[in-house]
Amino acid sequence: MGAKRLVRRESRSSSDVPRRRGMVHFACVCLTVSLAMLTIGRQAEAQKILTTVPVALYGQAIGVNPKTHKIYVVSEPGNEVTEIDQQTSVETVISLGPTSEKSLDGAIRIDPVRNKIYATNVVNSTLAVIDGTTHAVTFVPTGKYPTSLEINPRTHKIYVVNSGSDNITVIDGSSLKTNTIAVGSFPSDVAINWKTNAVYVTNAHSNNVSVIHGRKNKVQTVEAGNYPAPVAVNQATNEAYVGNLAGDTVTVIHGWSKHTQTVKVSPYPFCIVANERTNKVYMNHQAAGSITVIDGQTKKAATIGSGIIGASGPNGLALDELRNKIYVAEWTTRVTIIDGATGSTSTAVNPGYNTHKIVANPLANEFYTLNITTNTNNPYPPSSVTVFAGPK
Repeated sequence: MGAKRLVRRESRSSSDVPRRRGMVHFACVCLTVSLAMLTIGRQAEAQKILTTVPVALYGQAIGVNPKTHKIYVVSEPGNEVTEIDQQTSVETVISLGPTSEKSLDGAIRIDPVRNKIYATNVVNSTLAVIDGTTHAVTFVPTGKYPTSLEINPRTHKIYVVNSGSDNITVIDGSSLKTNTIAVGSFPSDVAINWKTNAVYVTNAHSNNVSVIHGRKNKVQTVEAGNYPAPVAVNQATNEAYVGNLAGDTVTVIHGWSKHTQTVKVSPYPFCIVANERTNKVYMNHQAAGSITVIDGQTKKAATIGSGIIGASGPNGLALDELRNKIYVAEWTTRVTIIDGATGSTSTAVNPGYNTHKIVANPLANEFYTLNITTNTNNPYPPSSVTVFAGPK
């Protein structure tokens, strides 16, 4: 791939990871807004498909507003967001404008308190800010190829990773004013500890992590392993967990001291989520069929299950902290649910060909998958969203 394109869906060989200029966005989703800020929603039946909704071609990213109970999907090549109202089953298509080139990538995050949806507009180098009530769209300029983003729910600042210009764009959620901060080479993912106002940006091509202090935007550089990409934060312990994608390690960064520890795991850690309540960290891999769990206290790694993920297709990972459940979107037509207390697994069959990405809604005890619905050679295949009731 050239530097102006992101990796296409078809490029899945784990052996070529270090040579990639672009990469897919990491669909590892945990509800970042304090659960106490929102109202508990309706309860659901155990692991039952509630509905499947077709969406535009090649859905790239999925998010949920647990307060309004609406699901949002970014799709290519139409460059649009589909809003699905779970109460009425009404779909609304929100255009993100025309593009001259198809990125086949995208990221989305939702601020449920302000009812704002943020979606990267990769080729046009903007962030789309969507009003959840009126569907009005405002475009905020970013750097080159904005492929990942995260929100600080306390400061309402949005941090956009610009993988093509080696910087991040910081956007004030109220004024939409921007600030640009230089980071390392080919920044890939971002996670925020909003309790300490620290932002962690992985730099895949410089093998380090930029730690940004949100108040003054001061940057510290912390060394990591080979091709650091996914990152998750445990706010309770003030630690960040960085997956070194071209190796078989995770770098643990201690928030105050910036000292690091290295944990040996299965090869190619691809997605990471942290359960702050149990102090456990979970990840999937490009080259292993099991899930790795790291005990945050001892830093010991163990594996769960076998044959959960095909080596040719890393998939999404989501977490329900309320029920201590971990959801794995498999490359086949199912979802694996891991009980965080016992390590036992169960499965839910999913319609379609590829369970592409996944997001959990702990407040409604539901989870949602983004699916590729046909096994064809179409570069822009049909997509759908499946709504599951979560386990009791």
